[in-house]
Amino acid sequence: MYLDRDSIYILANSLAECPNMRNQHIWNDIKDGLPKNIRDNIHGYTTTKAAIINLLSVCNNYEGGIESLLEIVREYEGNSKSMKQVDLVWQKIKESLVRNITPEQTNAPTPLSEISNFKNSAAVYTKLKKFLLKSYNYYEILDLAHSLPASINIPDSLPGSSASLSTVVHEFVDLIERHRLHKVLIKLLRTTRPNRINEIDDIESSTTHI
Repeated sequence: MYLDRDSIYILANSLAECPNMRNQHIWNDIKDGLPKNIRDNIHGYTTTKAAIINLLSVCNNYEGGIESLLEIVREYEGNSKSMKQVDLVWQKIKESLVRNITPEQTNAPTPLSEISNFKNSAAVYTKLKKFLLKSYNYYEILDLAHSLPASINIPDSLPGSSASLSTVVHEFVDLIERHRLHKVLIKLLRTTRPNRINEIDDIESSTTHI
């Protein structure tokens, strides 16, 4: 199964959220655990997003390469929330690729629109997370959560203040995605960060395609 560039970027974004992918020693172990023909073509030991994209690109050139990589990552991540998200993303990518290859066998109408929606959703997720990380602290994220519909009870679903801001934002945006609250959140962002209107406009324009 060969992935296109967009799918590699989406999977890389998901893998980058795994804490062990940011640990230099574990990164080395993950690389060394790959089959020799793949390992010999991976150069450099760095944990940046670009390195993850490069790692996936090399694995993508070998049959079963990405599956091997994900199995090794799973050995370190276990049943973590970030690994569950990786598995979800990977499953979505595989489903869309199968549908694109054999649409007549799956009777799937316009499968290209489904993968497009999934990629757009991933793009919105990434933009929202980056914006929140650089624009809000933990207590401001909590204020945003309290401003959302009370029936969903998002504040109680968030990690405590002892968690890293990245973890809190990840959980917050995941809940926004799950409950389809993009438009409500955009309005709150406009109110609380009027000086960042251009960035918010860019996020909002992306939500129109999901």
